[in-house]
Amino acid sequence: MDITFRGVIHRSMIRHQTTKTDSPSSDWWKSYITGGKATSSDGGNHRVALVDLFSGSGGLSQGVKLACDALGIELEPLLAVDVDQAALGAYARNHFPHQVVHDSVKNLISYSVIKTGGGFKFGLRPRLVDPDLLPKTQIPRIVIGGPPCQGHSTLNNHTRHNDVRNELYITVPAIAIAIDADMVIIENVPRVGVSKENVVGASIQLLEEAGYQVQFGVLAADALGWPQTRKRFFIVAMKSDSPIPLSQIQAALAHPTRDLRWLIGDIETLDDGTVMTSVPILSELNQARVRSLHDIPDDAEGSDRYRLVDELRPQAHIDSPTYKDVYGKLLWDGPAQTLTTGFLTPGRGRYVHPSQHRTLNPREAARIQGFPDNYVFRNGDVDPGRTLLTKWIGDAVPSPLGFAAALSLLLPFASDA
Repeated sequence: MDITFRGVIHRSMIRHQTTKTDSPSSDWWKSYITGGKATSSDGGNHRVALVDLFSGSGGLSQGVKLACDALGIELEPLLAVDVDQAALGAYARNHFPHQVVHDSVKNLISYSVIKTGGGFKFGLRPRLVDPDLLPKTQIPRIVIGGPPCQGHSTLNNHTRHNDVRNELYITVPAIAIAIDADMVIIENVPRVGVSKENVVGASIQLLEEAGYQVQFGVLAADALGWPQTRKRFFIVAMKSDSPIPLSQIQAALAHPTRDLRWLIGDIETLDDGTVMTSVPILSELNQARVRSLHDIPDDAEGSDRYRLVDELRPQAHIDSPTYKDVYGKLLWDGPAQTLTTGFLTPGRGRYVHPSQHRTLNPREAARIQGFPDNYVFRNGDVDPGRTLLTKWIGDAVPSPLGFAAALSLLLPFASDA
């Protein structure tokens, strides 16, 4: 894969794990997803330390790591923080941070934000509760985080001086500012940009007043060529340079949407005896629904190719546009819908396999989320149950989106002398 920035070509290579085609970009991504490691001839000149807040099992970190590998930047994971202790165990198995903290991010930082006529400002400048948690280092640091979209904002509560310290979204820029991080990535669902608390506007203003240059916008996985129709909203910020606008990154990486056959067709019958290639046994009714979906020809007109007939739908789902994509079959020649934690249940989305009489399995879902086959979904030596596994995979940020967002910062960073 070649990425050109400021007249410099950054070329990364991955040893082919699959049959070579006439599309180097597709071969690069397929080799990555099947376990290949990106390398670059530009290596050795830059290092960056990583702090992942709300880390989960490490989807966003995986995208940042891939971008660093592609640009020859040495990545040093410093810290991962999450309330899910088991997810932290999986994160540690794959990213090997110096430390993990099983706690809420809001307990690590002390600050307050005040809403004024001019916008937002810190009432109490951010500081770490434990200043030794992230001591100063000569290595540039990047703070990343995907805070839950629900919070406990008191932004409009005048009796509390418009204090938003309980809004989890704000904790990411607050911690970045407290440790004087060099770069910041914040991701969330697209609708966060229109939240009534205006956490996006507050975060951008607070970062800019702290000396950061900021870009923001929505990245779409399918526009990058990835076979999933998933979008995420990103704020990217850095001090030493201006981030590349996300629209330019998406345009530079644009590719016709690849299909599911390209991504998971080679593992449709794989059964390695682990939880990653197993699915729950369906009820007799759901088995009948799956059989019915496979009786519909793939060349049927329009949405009938993947929608369950009304006779087999629950009463609440009949003729309801709200449920048009539940109890549906995926198609080999198109992308997956946005993956959620319900991918093992046919009634929670369009998750029936294109050719097999079952739902997607965790290995296929992990690929759709951009996790390579050698990513270890275990807490230490313990295999997770399906509930944890679907949460870790379904809630993750697809690594191609994290890769694109990270390039916005890392390309200017890697171009510095």
